[in-house]
Amino acid sequence: MSKHIVSSETPLFSGSLPPQNALRRSLSARLLTAILLWAGGLLLFVSMTVVATWRLEERAGAIRQAGRLNDQVHRLTMAAVQHPGTPLPVQQVADTLKGLNSRQHAVCCSWWDEPASRQLEQVRRDTEAFLQTAAKPDTAALLEQAERLHTGIDTYARLLEEQNTRSIGWLRSGRIGLMLLILLSAAVSFRLLRQVVLRPLGTLYQAMNQITHGRLGTRIASPNSGDEFEAVADGFNRMADNLQEMYAHLEDKVAEKTAALSRQKSEWEMLYYVTSYLHKQSFSSEVEQAFLERMLRLSHSGGGGIFWQAEKGFAAACAIGLPEGLTERLPHTHTAEQESEVGNMVWMQGEEGDLVALVPIYALGRFQGWLALSKPTVPLLSAQNAGLMRLLCTQLGIARENAAMTLLKQQNAVLEERSRIARSLHDSLAQSLSFINMRFQMLSKNKLLPDDKSVRDNIEMIRDGIQYCYEDVRELLDHFRAKPQYGNFAETVRSVIERSRKQAGIPVVLHISGGDCLLNSEQQTQALFILQEALSNIRKHADAQQAEVLLENGDGFTMTVRDDGQGFDLESRAEAEPGQHIGLSVMHERAEKIGAEISIRSQPGSGTEVRLHIPGDFS
Repeated sequence: MSKHIVSSETPLFSGSLPPQNALRRSLSARLLTAILLWAGGLLLFVSMTVVATWRLEERAGAIRQAGRLNDQVHRLTMAAVQHPGTPLPVQQVADTLKGLNSRQHAVCCSWWDEPASRQLEQVRRDTEAFLQTAAKPDTAALLEQAERLHTGIDTYARLLEEQNTRSIGWLRSGRIGLMLLILLSAAVSFRLLRQVVLRPLGTLYQAMNQITHGRLGTRIASPNSGDEFEAVADGFNRMADNLQEMYAHLEDKVAEKTAALSRQKSEWEMLYYVTSYLHKQSFSSEVEQAFLERMLRLSHSGGGGIFWQAEKGFAAACAIGLPEGLTERLPHTHTAEQESEVGNMVWMQGEEGDLVALVPIYALGRFQGWLALSKPTVPLLSAQNAGLMRLLCTQLGIARENAAMTLLKQQNAVLEERSRIARSLHDSLAQSLSFINMRFQMLSKNKLLPDDKSVRDNIEMIRDGIQYCYEDVRELLDHFRAKPQYGNFAETVRSVIERSRKQAGIPVVLHISGGDCLLNSEQQTQALFILQEALSNIRKHADAQQAEVLLENGDGFTMTVRDDGQGFDLESRAEAEPGQHIGLSVMHERAEKIGAEISIRSQPGSGTEVRLHIPGDFS
């Protein structure tokens, strides 16, 4: 399709568009400059006419004042001639002279040195001489002085009239110049308006008319004026180029848009499916494994893994085909500076040179961990796919956070119920045992009691049994009231050990190795209860001198409780009737609840060891 060039002057089109830079000669700036020049010239001519008018008015006033002075001098002279010896009214002449002098210097003679100003000075001296002569009885001298004063006043008036004639000439010239300025500004304004506004608008209208009639090859020749119309012409040409290209490739555009909508539909379906799956299922390692497999299929990656942030480093929730030692080299946090232009992801290189893409996992605005993808298909990690994966990872983080909050609520409910049971036991059984113990102590000290050794032995035996039951109840109350400090398992263990030491008086040593504990809240709770039961058994049955607790964080988590007490025979305990040794059964049940292994080793006279192990693939 040929291009039709619409131009205000020539139909030439260079084929190149003007650069997209700042306007060199803004139309508004040129119009403003013309208006300012016109306003300045108009103000100049108006000022000249106003000043000339002011000077005419001032000189007219001075001529009237000079005529009044001339008349007063004449009257004073006639009075001196007709009535010699009579006092003359010289004050009127002095006042008139004073007014003439101040008016003339105010306007007429203050701008430049005029001949009238020198003549006014002569009139002032002649008037003063006339007034001095009028005070003397010399009539002839007075007449001579009056004649000289009349001549000076007439000369002064004639000079003012000559200046008025020149000022009137200036005034007429200013008015003629003002008329010429108006005519010139009208002509220039019309030409400027036609040149820089009307003609470009006409050109633009013609081009738009051609476009509306289907001539999509129409272009506007660049005026090279550097103003807004050049930018408009450039924008019109670019719009026409895009319109022509869109029309020529309309089917391709429709197909491309359809494909984009199809991709978006599939992405939203995947987002809906994954989100529904995450929030319908109980969060577990199986859910994490299924999520990872879905991400591997989406990115066509050779391997991947999910790593959750811990107190020190990261814990691997699940991993498939990742390079060795990747967990230790993961970035501790996520920042925008770490991301590259490829998919807006964080990239790192494995030990064998394989690329690993890291997608951050966020929940509630906080960084939670990484989704690692090994050997991904880089073209598939476009900005759109990367955004979808980050959104899916956010849903994973939210699901995990919701599961943790739900578990925390359940644990708080359990702790609240345990506290309620503890309060009930304290208010009923513990108080009753305390009362019975106190009464038996009083009974053993009663002097009316028969002095029979068997009776007193039985009373002491009953009192010891009651005291033993009371201590068991107090220990049970302490266990019920113990609240784990989730996220700080070592401190909770220390508090449990310290409480056991105060109750039993047996020193307990704590050893921690392998860094921080990475147990979740449920595992911390069950491990804590197993520790309390083991320490309680040491107090009740071991007759030990000391004990130790060892926490190991390596390939999983291991808690070992040892004592140097009397020990027991495991085989005989295994053959015991049901209902006996409930504490050992409870520890096994708690270990099975969190997928842990518990083992008990003991021999008579060699102490006892209780070992709890949670495998390293816990979540």
